[in-house]
Amino acid sequence: MENEALENQVDTIRQTFGYLQKYKNSIFVIQIYGRLIPHPLFPLLIRDIVLLHNLGIKIMLIPETRLQIKSHLEFFKKEIQEHNGVRITTKELIPYVSRVAFDEASKVMTILVENGANSVIGNWICARGRGVLGGVDYQSSGLVDKVDVASIMKILENDMIPIFPNIGWSLTGKPYDISSHELALEVSVALGAEKLFFVTDFNGILAKNLTVPQGVAVSNSTISQITIKQAKQILDANPDDKVAEELELLRLSYKAAKNGVNRVHIVNGDLDGILLKEIFSNIGHGTMIYSNEYDNIRKLTHLDISEILRITSPFVEKGVLIERSNEEIEEMIDEFVGYEVDGILHACAALHFYDDESAEIYCVAVDSVYSGMGIGKKIVSYLVSRSLSQNKSRCFLLTTQTSDWFEELGFAEGSVEILPVIKRENYNKKRKSRVMVLDLKNPDIQKKFR
Repeated sequence: MENEALENQVDTIRQTFGYLQKYKNSIFVIQIYGRLIPHPLFPLLIRDIVLLHNLGIKIMLIPETRLQIKSHLEFFKKEIQEHNGVRITTKELIPYVSRVAFDEASKVMTILVENGANSVIGNWICARGRGVLGGVDYQSSGLVDKVDVASIMKILENDMIPIFPNIGWSLTGKPYDISSHELALEVSVALGAEKLFFVTDFNGILAKNLTVPQGVAVSNSTISQITIKQAKQILDANPDDKVAEELELLRLSYKAAKNGVNRVHIVNGDLDGILLKEIFSNIGHGTMIYSNEYDNIRKLTHLDISEILRITSPFVEKGVLIERSNEEIEEMIDEFVGYEVDGILHACAALHFYDDESAEIYCVAVDSVYSGMGIGKKIVSYLVSRSLSQNKSRCFLLTTQTSDWFEELGFAEGSVEILPVIKRENYNKKRKSRVMVLDLKNPDIQKKFR
């Protein structure tokens, strides 16, 4: 157990250093829900943000202020009107809204200073009025017209953290109340951010609340990661009035990813260390929408042999896989593929083509930390697709303990007699492995894996 714990710690350290190198000088836009600001853990969240800043990541902060503005207006007995989820801010109300926006930005700045970080609150947003839509006059409620990218970049180059109140100004100096959600979207797109974070007070987007298409990764009832295409499918399948807040964030995340932000994260700021866990771990703790390829199956090379041995060794010890030496793997390396997440290998498998119509899948192994995430099915499906592309009529494998899992993929138990002659002659009768076969001539199988 001590060795296993040590190995997990080493893996974590390796992952962390890999991400530090990857994200240094990258831009992260972080929107923080107003409900988190009075939370006891909020100073710890800011401390982690300062840590990221000190590690060379360029941070921009956008406090969300809906709760505070509502409370402030109610205190002064001012009527609040909304339409389609947008606050209608009158000329009378804009001074109240501005005061709250800058007060909350100042609170964030104070805690940043306490943690040794320099920051600045500024007016880098040119805004325009929403105007009259559907007979509704939105008055001083506005939209982002332009982001002053040059000024913001100078601030970032001077090692400072820009803080954006949800107020923008027209060219004539007229103030507008802007949605901080949309502000976060526009800023992240304009600055070409690597990541956009919506730090909320809930655990990402819950699958149980929505109609979710097949193939979407779900972890502990939370949609853990989705592509742009899957995000669009979820939006199309669910009405706007259904869990409106989650769908609003998903809509904004989809738009950000489609417009060049590599990854958008919706995470729960009530959890201590959530940003560090989300950034420096391959396993997310909220919902991630991504535009670049998050996971990738690639051919392995001689440089990957040590990682293959690392991933397969726990399964060898349990008797699930047969032991293969470094030299044996080196001879077969051209047949190996791996499942890589952010440049780190977490699964492997191999495929051998015989002279007849058969293809053999072997050495399937997934890092135990990532089990249950569908990685094994993806890598096996990829190898089946390769077998189909080579016009093989059947795909087989030998297993002692995972036949049920392969049955879920469509494999059926067969006899040793169906194996190619050379494989049948070398069959280990003492091991008594089950032969699992996939009929690649079956039209349903072809449709599933092509």
